[in-house]
Amino acid sequence: MNDRKHFSKQIRLWRFGKGLTPEEASTRIGVSAYTFMDWERGMVPSEHQKGLLSKERSEERRVGKECASMC
Repeated sequence: MNDRKHFSKQIRLWRFGKGLTPEEASTRIGVSAYTFMDWERGMVPSEHQKGLLSKERSEERRVGKECASMC
């Protein structure tokens, strides 16, 4: 149960930190807005969905590193 709360809190903080609506966040990840909102309410993503989340986070880190090296 704590893992669910932790995940839902983290996914919400990620979205707020990016200034995204649930619809924008879900589009970025490649899931429906309903699925994304379910995650924020405590539903655990499937293995496939975890892969989509991981891919999005990897892309963010790559872009962040590129921006940092340009400054």
